[in-house]
Amino acid sequence: GSDGAPTRLLAAAASMPFTFGCLDGATTSAPGQVAYKELQGLYRALSLKPSSSRLGLLGDPIDKSRGFYVHNKALAAMDLEGIYVNLRAEPSQLEDLLTELRQLGWRGLSVTMPLKEAIVPLLDRIDPAAEAIGAVNTVVFENNRLIGYNTDGSGALDAIKGLFQSDLKGKSCIILGAGGTAKAIAYQLHQAGGEVTLVNRDVARAQDAANSLGANFAGFDELPRLLRAKPDVLVNATSVGMAPNIDATLVNAEDLSTQTLVFDVVNKPRETRLLREARAKGCKTLDGRDLWIHQGARQLRLWYGDRIKYDDLIDLLTHEMNASVSSQ
Repeated sequence: GSDGAPTRLLAAAASMPFTFGCLDGATTSAPGQVAYKELQGLYRALSLKPSSSRLGLLGDPIDKSRGFYVHNKALAAMDLEGIYVNLRAEPSQLEDLLTELRQLGWRGLSVTMPLKEAIVPLLDRIDPAAEAIGAVNTVVFENNRLIGYNTDGSGALDAIKGLFQSDLKGKSCIILGAGGTAKAIAYQLHQAGGEVTLVNRDVARAQDAANSLGANFAGFDELPRLLRAKPDVLVNATSVGMAPNIDATLVNAEDLSTQTLVFDVVNKPRETRLLREARAKGCKTLDGRDLWIHQGARQLRLWYGDRIKYDDLIDLLTHEMNASVSSQ
């Protein structure tokens, strides 16, 4: 089935003399078969060697992720020998899978829900920022050791600073949510000097997260008051507004100020109701693709080193992300 696709894509990297594919996406005889055009073009799977870099996305579900398209295009554009595949994994499978990948000599992993927190105790070392956040979204295989990082927060900070064009010290920042992404963004904004408030339906969870990060906390009943105070940054780090519930929002547009930068990490749809109403109000906005591009650039730098210029990666990933969307 579809979970078997990585074995077909990685066959040449395992010195297999052949693999199984199909002529095109319309002629598959079973799930998980990859069209020849993608095998040869997007993945460059037929030219892989045992020394080729292996990268992948761990999570469940992952079938809607387009990261594999963007990362493989980026690797080809940078003339880096490697492949990036989707690896569906449930929490109960994680420990065994990491053992296998370590033995097979992988280079790195992206980690998504529901594994960002579950993977932490299984790694050999955790970057201090990821340890403070309590979640990992990037793993680097280094000398047979697994090292965990979190690029969600730093990527979000890069995107905000790029649009804000001002020092964040003393700026008021409201984060909706108290999960892994919310904590990652709150940590980085706090480190940059922002005055951060985590707002969540479960106030106790917001309090726990805020206390560990040095931030403030509040329940959703206080959100209108906080917004009327005209914060500098508002981040929706929840899934509210994500397809198929595209008309959902946590924010009353009447409470928004034009001076507030509104950032919604939801990427499907790209323009959520929150962003649509914020733009109509005259706010500057960032969307989920902005987060993905900046955190993805940081991941590539962790996997391949700083020989790759960050600004060049942003331009490249932006181009490939837009191409990915237009191809759907």
